[in-house]
Amino acid sequence: MLILKQNGKQLRRSSSAMNSRIASLPTTLTTRTQQFLAVTFTVLSFLPYLAIPLGSNTNIPFSAILACLLAVPLFRSPKLLVTSLVMFALPFVAALLRLFFDDSPLNANAFLTSIFGVATVLGAASTFRILRDSVTPLLSACISLSAIVALVQKFVFLDKGIVPWLEYYDVPGYASVAGNAQTIALYIRRPFGLFPEPSFLAGSLALATVALIASISVFKQRYSALSIMAFSLSIITIYVSDSGSGIVCIVVLAAAAFIPIIRRVKGLLLLLPFVLAGAVWLGLSIAANRQSGVNTSWNDRMASIIGASRLILEEPDMFLFGLGRGMIPSYFESGRVSFADMTVYSSIPDVYSVLVRIVLENGIVFGLPIVVWMVLLVTTEGTSRITLSGVLYFVLWFVVAALTISYETAAWIWILPGIFLGRRSITSISKNESTEYHFEDTSHSQ
Repeated sequence: MLILKQNGKQLRRSSSAMNSRIASLPTTLTTRTQQFLAVTFTVLSFLPYLAIPLGSNTNIPFSAILACLLAVPLFRSPKLLVTSLVMFALPFVAALLRLFFDDSPLNANAFLTSIFGVATVLGAASTFRILRDSVTPLLSACISLSAIVALVQKFVFLDKGIVPWLEYYDVPGYASVAGNAQTIALYIRRPFGLFPEPSFLAGSLALATVALIASISVFKQRYSALSIMAFSLSIITIYVSDSGSGIVCIVVLAAAAFIPIIRRVKGLLLLLPFVLAGAVWLGLSIAANRQSGVNTSWNDRMASIIGASRLILEEPDMFLFGLGRGMIPSYFESGRVSFADMTVYSSIPDVYSVLVRIVLENGIVFGLPIVVWMVLLVTTEGTSRITLSGVLYFVLWFVVAALTISYETAAWIWILPGIFLGRRSITSISKNESTEYHFEDTSHSQ
């Protein structure tokens, strides 16, 4: 303590010099590799067709594989390690308990996709930690490019009765674009860009735009020209896609984007009603277009959810432990799902909802905790309390994950909760750094 007292200035100078030398060191290969993986993961999240086929009816996106690599450093946190292991284990425990009541075969491919789903949450958290504020321009660029591809597809090709890039849309696990090309070209003409279907496109862009808005808010940035362009192109693409979720997405995105601005400039609060009114008008126009067209699928979607949900109420073991991973289509094929009192317009082979599938397959005991975990991450924005922005984000995330996208491999359903998990871990690291190197000056007590 005497040395610290006598040579305080020298110690501070030495510490400052050491920090300067550390800052001037070249970036290590490990850090560069992490940054490369994080950037690649983000880009691949907008390219679902870059995937490894898993059997004849599902796949593993390359983004999910990179997520597994990115997630490894997070396991240094005991709390996060335990949480992750629990989320990984829930589907397996549900399947194990079902063996006491049902002798149906286990679907190995379905279990693999459940692992990669949770891994994507963790990979997104790690990506947010690695890239930090540089995630904003990266997201802006990815959203803009994806939206531009969809708009070109719509106005240059689909409006002329042409479905472009059919070779790209060829991976098991997604609906066949080539098989429906004539119907798409002649009647539907809704863009889907780099995604399997229009709702997949609209939902993914909406969730990615939420992530963009949240990152701008977290790092206290201002809206740049690139981020404004990304937001605008996202809104336009969602509108043009005619997705039913656009009714909610456009309104929520407008409100969420305006909140950070209002916090800085209170007077702009007066403009909020006009912004929301415009967003509501766009949303209602989407609803009107869908009602007057031949491409509405909401009846079939709700019928699939209601019909499949009735199954777990038939028996206590189904309610508690679920129908089994990957087993829901077999219930539709066998005719156990009844639509007697509902109106359906086409053959329904599966439940058209990611969140409902998670709960139905794993039961209330083991499926609901996975959904609740992600809900808490989104509504709290990675903090310890529910926020107004978090509620808006939750509304949009829930609409997309429960009522819009049917594919469990849709990366952004998992990425958005992961980004907020990454924010929580950044906050935790900052607190540890602020206390780990704190020394108490006790020289006056000697």
